[in-house]
Amino acid sequence: MDSSRLTLLAAVEISNGEAVVRKRGVVDSRHTFGDPVADARAWVEQGAQWLHVVDLDALAGQGDNTELIRKVIKAVHSRAHVQLAGGIRDQESLHRAMSLGGQRIVLDTVAMADWEWVCAQFPSHAGRIGMAIDIHAGAVHAPGIALDGAAVESTLASLQAAHCPRVVVSDIDIEGTRRGPDTELLARVFGSFSGRVDAAGGIAKLEHLHELLALVPNGLEGAVLDAALYEDYFTFAEAIAAIEPRFDPYQWGPAQPWGMTQGL
Repeated sequence: MDSSRLTLLAAVEISNGEAVVRKRGVVDSRHTFGDPVADARAWVEQGAQWLHVVDLDALAGQGDNTELIRKVIKAVHSRAHVQLAGGIRDQESLHRAMSLGGQRIVLDTVAMADWEWVCAQFPSHAGRIGMAIDIHAGAVHAPGIALDGAAVESTLASLQAAHCPRVVVSDIDIEGTRRGPDTELLARVFGSFSGRVDAAGGIAKLEHLHELLALVPNGLEGAVLDAALYEDYFTFAEAIAAIEPRFDPYQWGPAQPWGMTQGL
């Protein structure tokens, strides 16, 4: 993976056997998007090299979509990599996730209730295991455990000390809102964690990708695209084009969106 560029991950979030999107942390049950396998193939055909596959039922403790996820991974085998998340919070769920064949696995935020177990996973799997950091109202969101409401900075510092290689930061308050990424929040993340960071939530315009691209030197590696793809704000192919290196003959560096060049 080119560490100098932003990696785009197409989300395949699954609930009750169908592809869905979340808005402010809640599944939008009014709108579903069909077969997750077909969606995964579509994103790969448009150029996705990474999928962020989430079992939302397992995340909520309401069943799982293990066999369907197995089909998703099989469908994109050799054409794209898979980052798997959702409901992975103990040894049993981790073993199940690893058996599916994804290249990376993201532990649930609430897995940190068993801090000793979490810390043991990072050195044991050669960088394959990362941590989800769900954030609500500027603090860690982990209902049901003591970590809920904890400061983002101290939590990330603890993960840094435990040699966590990657965090996937999901800002629940802007999820599905089209408000754009919270760059101030991400700045707090970079100030406390020097590993790899994937950002999720709020991405709805190609300009939002330009904002995230500017954060790559600070430590941002990936951006998870979810509702933007499913609700046709832009295609994955358009997203790829938006972050391609482009150079303005009158200015060093990536070309700016049209409105910025016109002083708007």
